[in-house]
Amino acid sequence: MKLFKEDWQLSQFWYSDETAAILGDALLEGADENTVIAIVSAPSVYAAIQKKPISEIPTEHIYLFEFDTRFELLAGKDHFFFYDYNKPLEFSDKIKGKVDRLLIDPPFLNEDCQTKCMYY
Repeated sequence: MKLFKEDWQLSQFWYSDETAAILGDALLEGADENTVIAIVSAPSVYAAIQKKPISEIPTEHIYLFEFDTRFELLAGKDHFFFYDYNKPLEFSDKIKGKVDRLLIDPPFLNEDCQTKCMYY
């Protein structure tokens, strides 16, 4: 995450390493090889999971949904989905209806963003 600078125009604020790790652990707790996890607008949580030893990550089905396409470098082409809260249902059919665990950190505190992000 140190390679990526926060962009206030995108309302990006990274979680502290400790908080990101706690959220990542919560997503992984009790997961198995078939669990599908989506992390929306929280790349620092995705990065915290990726820092773990492979033996501590029970599933390879962890996806990052993010507006800032720089993070495709972090997640890789197969685990990154462009996400625009203004169009919350416009993403690949590959994952629609398959997510078991979801973490959403709406990028803006205004009602419009909060409502659209929760439309999932």
